[in-house]
Amino acid sequence: MINLNGRRGPRNLHPEKVTLVDWKQTVRRIWGYLDTDRRKLLIVFGLTLFTTLATIVGNRVNGIVVDQFITKGRLRELFIVSGLLAGMYFLSSIFTYFQTSITTKVAQRTSAAIRHDLFAKMQRLPMRYFDTHDNGDIMSRLTNDVDNINTALMQTFVQLYTGIISVVGMGIAMLLLSPLLTGIVVLASVATFFYSRTAARITQKAFTIQQQELGSLNTQIEENVSGKQLVQLFDHQQDTIDRFNETNARYTAAAYRAQLFSGVIGPFNNMTNNFAYLLITFAGAVAILRGGTSITVGVIFTFLIYLRNFTGPINNILNLINTLQLSLASAERVFQVVDAEPEKDAPNAVELDHTAGNVKFDHVSFAYDGKTEVLHDISFTAHQGEVVAIVGPTGAGKKPL
Repeated sequence: MINLNGRRGPRNLHPEKVTLVDWKQTVRRIWGYLDTDRRKLLIVFGLTLFTTLATIVGNRVNGIVVDQFITKGRLRELFIVSGLLAGMYFLSSIFTYFQTSITTKVAQRTSAAIRHDLFAKMQRLPMRYFDTHDNGDIMSRLTNDVDNINTALMQTFVQLYTGIISVVGMGIAMLLLSPLLTGIVVLASVATFFYSRTAARITQKAFTIQQQELGSLNTQIEENVSGKQLVQLFDHQQDTIDRFNETNARYTAAAYRAQLFSGVIGPFNNMTNNFAYLLITFAGAVAILRGGTSITVGVIFTFLIYLRNFTGPINNILNLINTLQLSLASAERVFQVVDAEPEKDAPNAVELDHTAGNVKFDHVSFAYDGKTEVLHDISFTAHQGEVVAIVGPTGAGKKPL
């Protein structure tokens, strides 16, 4: 029996540094996986464009109905226009279904490709990588992090894509309808934009720390489940519980900070939107009472609906910031493994086709990084036919032997 007790290798001594997500580079990497689905994404773009135009036209027609049909009692024209709008909205709903269906399929295919590349890269990584990285953290990247990317592609992508088109379309429609009232909306939107951008910078690091702590938690769970018999054998249950509680507390605190920072964006945005509704109603009412403008009750009615469809997507996008930040942090962690350098063979290395006989270690030392020795001056001989047990704590150098 070879006892390595007391020797501790580099495992867990140098955890990966938490850095802000390079979101532009990460988005480009994910976009590269979507290369084969560009045509499907163009179809989604066309469907989204139609549904947005249908909403704009429908809302404007509603305003015309208020001014021209309801107030003047033109019921026949009112029924005809209502029927046309119902048909247009029904067709828009069908297009929305296909839009979601296509996006879901693209998201699943992309996630499968990322998961495949990550798993394939893990098969080529050297033993050093797995001895210096926690197993639970690696498993977390392959499962939780890839699932976060899939959620972002499947749910966030549709809302983000639709939201941008809706914001642009509704903004143009509002500007054509009333430049004065549009100015109020622009002021509220500018305030929301700068506030959200500042908050997003803070949440990036918070979500990165959250995912790292989740990896540490998964590592501890994996190690304790696989070594449950040893824990009970040496009566270390309470020590294991204490260590788990400490790790669990760190993850809980990190998750709370991440959600807290991202949670302040929505309420602020709702407040600015409500003020915009109030100011538009007040300014429109004053313009009607004074006269001399093209603003009517139907215009205000239409503009308020436009504003709802303008701020609604913005609210959705801002509420999705936590999901986006989480998915970007997860993608960064996944690509860290994908980009890890595989170990190269030494020059003129000898290839062993067949081995037989004794195995002898004569004053052998070994270090993964060339500095910190995992094995120091190890000497022993394993004779042919013998069974040798190598005993030692995690990171003591059993795997290199």
